[in-house]
Amino acid sequence: MCMSPLMPSDALCCYIFLGLALETMAGQSLWPGDPIPCRDDLARAAQKYFNKTGWAAEVGVYQGRFAAQNMRHWTGRYFMIDAWAHRPFDDSSDKNFPQAEHEENLRQARARVRFARGRGWPIRGFSLDVAQRFADGSLDWVFIDALHVYEATLRDLEAWYPKVRVGGLVSGDDYGDATDMEWMSTSRFESGVSRCLGFGTTTPSDVGWGTMRAVNQFAREHGHQLFVTYFLDCHSYPAWYFVKG
Repeated sequence: MCMSPLMPSDALCCYIFLGLALETMAGQSLWPGDPIPCRDDLARAAQKYFNKTGWAAEVGVYQGRFAAQNMRHWTGRYFMIDAWAHRPFDDSSDKNFPQAEHEENLRQARARVRFARGRGWPIRGFSLDVAQRFADGSLDWVFIDALHVYEATLRDLEAWYPKVRVGGLVSGDDYGDATDMEWMSTSRFESGVSRCLGFGTTTPSDVGWGTMRAVNQFAREHGHQLFVTYFLDCHSYPAWYFVKG
């Protein structure tokens, strides 16, 4: 997950990712404020509009940089879920590191949230297993950033969606896809991001992302209005989010 700030002259190209794509069913909760520019702004929105139970969860933590940043705005408890384990059953190249590297990533994650004095709770385990340990409706906010293949993203959504309370925030990272979508081809996506970043990227097709397909399908089936961040000054790819109605 590289952080690649943009020069001001590059900023306009980032607006190509603004998305208010899916219709909402009658009675569903609408977004309470201005659209979110970049993923780093989600924590401030979560704190301002969604902090009721005081619990949030990030699924897929890696080295804890995003978690640490979020906890400088989110004042409640922040669960940091990651397997931090090599996946011998999985041939994906998506952060499937040797075990020694995972141990170092966990060490860094713990160190980065030490300032929060116990509000950050690292939980080591696979996403679907850990989700079962949370009561339904117990979370104000979830941020899903685990495996990005279609099947895994959809399973994560199905597992964590019930854990978010009605009116809570469901969100995640890297809204892109290795399959051509109705209005966005993979080549267009990768070339657009590359122009913004100033270097070439083929990550969605190389890793086999299915985030866009999974999130679009899930939001549509549950009648939610899906939003996509529209600025890339904090992260290389757009994030997605919706309010659970």
